[in-house]
Amino acid sequence: MENRNFCASCGTPTIAGAVACTNCGSPIHGVTAVTPTPPPPPPAPQYAQPAPYAQPAPYGQVPPQYGQPTPYGLVAPPLKSRTTAVLLAVFLGSWTWLYTYKRDAAKFWISTGVGLVLFFLGIGIFVNWVFWLWAVIDSTVRKDDWYNKFPNGN
Repeated sequence: MENRNFCASCGTPTIAGAVACTNCGSPIHGVTAVTPTPPPPPPAPQYAQPAPYAQPAPYGQVPPQYGQPTPYGLVAPPLKSRTTAVLLAVFLGSWTWLYTYKRDAAKFWISTGVGLVLFFLGIGIFVNWVFWLWAVIDSTVRKDDWYNKFPNGN
């Protein structure tokens, strides 16, 4: 008859319910080890996905034009606005061409240079309104499409 109070390998007395001998480490027969199972992890929180926003074009790439879909499926906003150009022309005159400088640099420098020369001659104050009127008319007669396709439009 087997005595469960002693280890079968080395004969050392064992603790009741022990799975292995404390002296030699051999398993004690007839006792099954019960390992507690850890509780399941809590479910991961579900967050609402943010709406994708139009990102700027990577360096060296042309940004999407107005009305064209972006990689995220959104429509790109206009890059320039005729309303902004007209307001700049009304309040700042020929300085409005800095807003569209890539295509209007010559107009800006002509109006600024001639305006400065006339100013130093003493008659610029009387003639400068011509450049103001030129800027207002120029920015007003352009179609919205010209601004929407800026600077690569026709």
